[in-house]
Amino acid sequence: MFSKTKKIKVSIDFTESNYNILTAFAKSIGESNSTVMNYLVSHFLQLSPQIKRIFAKCCVENVKKEQLEFSNLGEYEKEEASKRIDICKDLTLFFTDGKGYVTEDQYMKKIKIIDGYVIVPNDWIVVENRIPAECKYVGVIEIFNNNIYKVPHFVFFSDCPISQITEFEQDIIFTCCEEVYPDFRKIRSMQLKPIYDENKNMLNAELYIKAPIIGLFQIRTYGIDISFPAGAMIVRTS
Repeated sequence: MFSKTKKIKVSIDFTESNYNILTAFAKSIGESNSTVMNYLVSHFLQLSPQIKRIFAKCCVENVKKEQLEFSNLGEYEKEEASKRIDICKDLTLFFTDGKGYVTEDQYMKKIKIIDGYVIVPNDWIVVENRIPAECKYVGVIEIFNNNIYKVPHFVFFSDCPISQITEFEQDIIFTCCEEVYPDFRKIRSMQLKPIYDENKNMLNAELYIKAPIIGLFQIRTYGIDISFPAGAMIVRTS
C-alpha cells in the first residue's frame, strides 16, 4: 500500500488536533507520519478530473439523502447528520477544486453529427478538421503518460471508423490541434516508434514507456458499447 521512494526532509506546521489524528492513524497501521502524508498527497492531489467528479457526485448524493431524512431524526441524530453533511460539502469543494458540483448537463457538451450527436466533457477541445454535421464518427486524442505532460483531450470528426484514418488525415487532425494548442507541436516532435531486434525485443523500451505517445480513439456508441470513458458517447438518433 505504501511505497518507499526518495524523500526530502521539510518542516510542516500542523494544528494540534490534526497532528494527533495523523499520529494515531499512522500508529494504528504501523507506519510513520511522513509515510501516511506522502500517501495522501500522491493519491488525493493527483486525482484525474473523472475520478474527482465521481467522488464529488457521491458526496452530493449523500448530502441530498441526509437532508431528505433530516426532519425524521432525533436531536442527537440531527447533530451527527449535520456533521456528515458539512464533511460531504467540504469534500465536494475539495474534489471540484473549490468550484462546487455541477450537473451532468453543465459538465458535458453536445455536438450534432450526421445521424445524431456526440456528448463530450466541456474541457475537451473540439478541432475543426471536418464539419461535424457531415460526419458519422468521432474520435478523441489522448496522450500516453499525460500525468506528466498535461495535454488536453482533442475531439475530431471522421466519415470513416477512427481505426481506418489515413496518415494524411491524421496529419490534418494534428495540424488542427496545433492551431488551437501550439504546444501540441512539441508533443508531435517527441513521438517515438518502437525499435525491435531480431528476437523481437524492444530496443528503445525505456524511452518509449516515458514518451508522450499520441493515441487516437473512437468515441463509443450508446446502445452498442457498455462503457464510456469520461462519459463521452455517440448517440445515434436516425
